[in-house]
Amino acid sequence: MKLPRWPARPRREAGQVSDRRRLSLAVVLAGTLVGFLDTTTVNVALPSIASSLGIDTGIEWVVTAHLLALGVTQAPTGWLADRWGLRPVFLRALGGFGVFAVLSAASPNLVALVLARVGQGVCSGAALSVGTLLLYEMTPPETRGRVIGYAGGLFMIAPALGPLLSGWIVTSASWRWLFLGFAPVCGLVIMAGARLVPHQSPGERRPIDLPGTLLLTVSLVGFLTACSYATDWGLSSTVFIATIVTSVLVAVAFWLRAVRTPHPLIDPKLYSSRDFSLCMAVVGTLALSQFARQVFIPLEMQAVRGLSPVSAGAVLTPSALLAAAAMPLVGRFTDRFGAKPPIVAGLLLAAISTGLLTTTTRSTPMWLVVAYVAGSGVAASMVAMPATLLSLSSVVRRLRTQASAVRNLTGRVSGALGTAVIATVIVSDVGSLTELGTEPGLLARAQSAYNRGFAVATVIMLAGVVVSLGLRNRRPSDDDEMGWHDG
Repeated sequence: MKLPRWPARPRREAGQVSDRRRLSLAVVLAGTLVGFLDTTTVNVALPSIASSLGIDTGIEWVVTAHLLALGVTQAPTGWLADRWGLRPVFLRALGGFGVFAVLSAASPNLVALVLARVGQGVCSGAALSVGTLLLYEMTPPETRGRVIGYAGGLFMIAPALGPLLSGWIVTSASWRWLFLGFAPVCGLVIMAGARLVPHQSPGERRPIDLPGTLLLTVSLVGFLTACSYATDWGLSSTVFIATIVTSVLVAVAFWLRAVRTPHPLIDPKLYSSRDFSLCMAVVGTLALSQFARQVFIPLEMQAVRGLSPVSAGAVLTPSALLAAAAMPLVGRFTDRFGAKPPIVAGLLLAAISTGLLTTTTRSTPMWLVVAYVAGSGVAASMVAMPATLLSLSSVVRRLRTQASAVRNLTGRVSGALGTAVIATVIVSDVGSLTELGTEPGLLARAQSAYNRGFAVATVIMLAGVVVSLGLRNRRPSDDDEMGWHDG
């Protein structure tokens, strides 16, 4: 007698994602977003923190120390992910971030707060680097553009919503709750991630290169510190030149060691891929575009047009919303037609939009300024996600933890350098980015100074367009090294 057979479970078509994997992607996205939000929320709270702690000088180190730690931790994160696996590093980074968030909230003085912010920077940098690669590895190649496009949409909104959320918390409660609020979110993500996120790694275990790590750390700390204080020191000052030259020489020593040692912190083989090398140039150009928009537009609106901080920040809101809406569409386009077309078109749009900002005057209608800024935001959405996909797919799988770390590091360094150069161009003419007074002639000079800063950014973006023409066009589905997305 034949026994009845249960109907076979229907097979998922290629590129289809299981419900469990959707949940795991949501968990990783939430954890990565926590680290990203932390970089956008604290600036607004600085005056309240200074007043609460009785600080007259040095409050900027609450942000500067965090950004330094975030940049320095990128390369060692690649080694940790190879050594322990992506999930352990991701969850431990979130755990550490939650602990340091509580310590930040409980800080009795500036020194304690800065030290806690260093810890937060280390942990958020690791979460950002590993989280990006987790999203890539957990998604089928056929739908990577679409899935990471939706994720990227949230990251485009964060720079606009972060300051608004921070302002509301500081106004209605206390700056300490700005840090405490992260702790329960980290706890929930860790509990869900321990059950849902796969425990694998695309890399291979290797010993730590301690001398190389030390050399890179010294180089980055010197370079990023010099960029942070470029407007105070001046690009032609002895201290700035000495710091930059020393940082470059140490970086050269790091590279020479990487070429010779069998287990370098950053493998030079990454740059044997033409597409990866060109993508890093694109990422650097994109970082400059984003910093030019997010940093200098609000400053210009306050200094030249006399807008309040909230109103100046609101100028960026349409840009963020349009960029978030465009990102999933760009992802679908990339899945179907490849990464090169949106990268080239996006950099060209960024150059045009930023170039138009150089033509504005104090009498330019505000809606027109918002339109130019919005064009720059949409341009960023056209470049960011395709460049990420292309940079990761253009290297062998065992090097992807390093590739993800280098991509984040390149963005941080390029953004810091671009900000320093543009800020110095402006300050060299009018003496300050914000405190300009109300005299019409001085405000007109300030407008011209900001326009020259945007002109510098435009030239660099045009160079990025030229570089991007050398990319090969690849779709995410062309990645022939499978991850662990089919579970």
